[in-house]
Amino acid sequence: MEGILGVIAQMTQNNPTLNLLMLMVIIWTTGVLCRAIHQPPILGELTAGIIFGPAFLGLIYPNEMLNILSDLGVFFLMFYAGLETNPLDLNKYRRQSFAVGISGFLIPFIVAYLACMIFGMTREHSLFIALGLSITAIAVSARVLHDLELSEQRITPIILGASVVDDVLALAFFTAIIDIGINGGHGVNWHHYAITMVKVVAFFTFSICFGMWVYPKFGRFLSARSSKGFTFALIMALLFGFLAELAELHIIIGAYIAGLFVSEGVVSHDLMVK
Repeated sequence: MEGILGVIAQMTQNNPTLNLLMLMVIIWTTGVLCRAIHQPPILGELTAGIIFGPAFLGLIYPNEMLNILSDLGVFFLMFYAGLETNPLDLNKYRRQSFAVGISGFLIPFIVAYLACMIFGMTREHSLFIALGLSITAIAVSARVLHDLELSEQRITPIILGASVVDDVLALAFFTAIIDIGINGGHGVNWHHYAITMVKVVAFFTFSICFGMWVYPKFGRFLSARSSKGFTFALIMALLFGFLAELAELHIIIGAYIAGLFVSEGVVSHDLMVK
């Protein structure tokens, strides 16, 4: 059995096309099985990734092509999640989103940090482990909500808004923890920290102002030119993703925010689903 698995692993490692084919077959199979037991397909996909990936069987190996495809998949998923979210609902439930996001980050962070310290780990190691355990995977949240057909429910803007808050807090803590590690545990480089936070604030300020006052004019112009609307929407998503990266946030945050402001008159719902 080990010999057969070794041969398959060698073939997939040397052939990117076979590697991708194996991955797609596994994804499709686990998705069908999860739907049969009324569970989100992503649950089976994540489990299969652990089992068939390098951690266990090693039948699938990450490579440059898979990295590009996975980044594109997450990018479009978050862009679609933004299209499915009403910005007015996001604003309406902003207090709940902030409360859920802050508590959802701080409680696991504090508990994990204290647990690591109790087990005798250093402060720096405890901070890194606590940070890793407190980060929310916004793309996974969006996928689960979509798979469960909850995109139109009230809970969706709260969860996605909380995930954005969680990511911003993670960046703030990550910057501080990195500085502590670089400085040998002697404190935070407040100049670097302030610059990072200013970039984050500038990104969200620009995004809100652009989405509220500038983009609607483009939307009205493009609504009569539907053939150009989809291309323009992708350009907007990539632009916001680029700006998010400049602010040291993940590109998917920019894609999600861009999707919030793209009106259905510019990109039809059916086209985005396809």
